[in-house]
Amino acid sequence: MFQLSKKTCYGLRALFELALAHGKGPVTTALIAEKQSIPIPFLEQIFYELNKGGIIASKRGPGGGHRLAKRPEDIRFSDIIQILEGPEFLFDCLGTDADLHACKEYNLCPSRLFVKQLARKIKDIFDNFTMTDLIHIWVEEVRKK
Repeated sequence: MFQLSKKTCYGLRALFELALAHGKGPVTTALIAEKQSIPIPFLEQIFYELNKGGIIASKRGPGGGHRLAKRPEDIRFSDIIQILEGPEFLFDCLGTDADLHACKEYNLCPSRLFVKQLARKIKDIFDNFTMTDLIHIWVEEVRKK
């Protein structure tokens, strides 16, 4: 079954908070952790990776915190997921260029053709979905209630 890791789910939730605060100054780790019920040590690790990946910018000390390094509309889900999950986050059996194919039965498996197409379609969706899209969907969902 396709499932994002806890790290990626927490990362998306934290980035949602940063997208909501975009242009209003930095947001502290503690505030995001409290709002999203994310353990602070885990959130710090996630922010380290997102900072290294160019998604967020962080500043230590008084007045410090985190902010998006780009506009929310320029942050694609595929960028976030690739940083937090790795390049072959969808299906291990497809492998990477380095190991060619992780599955030993790759050449015998007829379902790999379906899996390749599915992975391409999911990647296209992630490539075209941004943090701004997430905010719009969230607002619509809240309005329905």
